[in-house]
Amino acid sequence: MRVLLVLLVLTTAALTAVLLEVALRPEISTLEIDRDRETINTQLKEAQTEAAKYSGGVIKTFLDLRIEILRNTLAMLDQKRSSYLRLITLRFTVDGRPLSAASDAQLREIEEEIKQVERKVADAKREVSQYTGGLLQIMALMKVATEEASASTLRLKFYSAKYGIPLQIPSLNTEAAAPTKNPGTIVKDRDAL
Repeated sequence: MRVLLVLLVLTTAALTAVLLEVALRPEISTLEIDRDRETINTQLKEAQTEAAKYSGGVIKTFLDLRIEILRNTLAMLDQKRSSYLRLITLRFTVDGRPLSAASDAQLREIEEEIKQVERKVADAKREVSQYTGGLLQIMALMKVATEEASASTLRLKFYSAKYGIPLQIPSLNTEAAAPTKNPGTIVKDRDAL
């Protein structure tokens, strides 16, 4: 009887500790992550449907790029959701500094960028509807595909900032990339072999 009582007290204490851990977590709930995942899934299905219309070319390439960006965004959200369900706190450091979720002001700034690009997408789609074919329609479709890929990239940036997951973008340090001197010897064509 006494063993049963000790076991019950230990179980209650462990359950209370787990519930406190979950309740005191400052992270976003899985419901919000699920809503974000559903949004990305919808956009992914739309992009896949559109990409299925093409067998190749620049428009198909931009649509494939958009699909991959959306898949990466979805994978990122899936990882965040899984960590939350398993009570694992994901913490990232970049250059020795901890990375945390963006502030509301930063998120609003990214949302405004997304809205601007979505307006460009809508304008480009209206332009496409003016044509029934030909080079002008193809150029307009390329513009739509480019703007949609940009919007997908901004959504990746938004969700990365929202959930505090680092988005590594290579530095465009031109000084480091510029060669300091000629890497080889210049020869005439006949001396090249």
